[in-house]
Amino acid sequence: MKDRIAVLKTIKQACEAWSEGKRVGCISKKLAGILLAVLAAVFVTTVLNYELFPYGLYSLPPLSVLAIFLMSELNTPGGWDEVIDKELRVYEPRDREAWETLRTAVLRKGKLEHADVRSWLEAERKANTDLLNAPETALGYGFVRRDVSDE
Repeated sequence: MKDRIAVLKTIKQACEAWSEGKRVGCISKKLAGILLAVLAAVFVTTVLNYELFPYGLYSLPPLSVLAIFLMSELNTPGGWDEVIDKELRVYEPRDREAWETLRTAVLRKGKLEHADVRSWLEAERKANTDLLNAPETALGYGFVRRDVSDE
């Protein structure tokens, strides 16, 4: 299924970024929160002191754009484990045994760890080799997307 492959690729990219030590967001959540609080204070000061500083209103549109950016930064996941968790929520695994192994590891440890995700991803990619190696045009056919199970 095309969606399954897209989710697998997203998880693989996130796993690689996690192993390379890359950060998820542009800036930290703490810094974004502090800057957003400062911007709120600037907004209030500008609006309340309109008569003293009428040109201050010209600064509101750029500050609004910055505030929107900071709010989006606050809504980004805090770590790669959260990014991968979000993708795993919508994923339908083909290798049920590897899925249960990952699930058990998370339940035992209380968190999602890189090594566990990497092991599950390798097993799941092996289970999806037929889809990963298929031409992009073949995935457009409806019957190809349907999984047939023994149940």
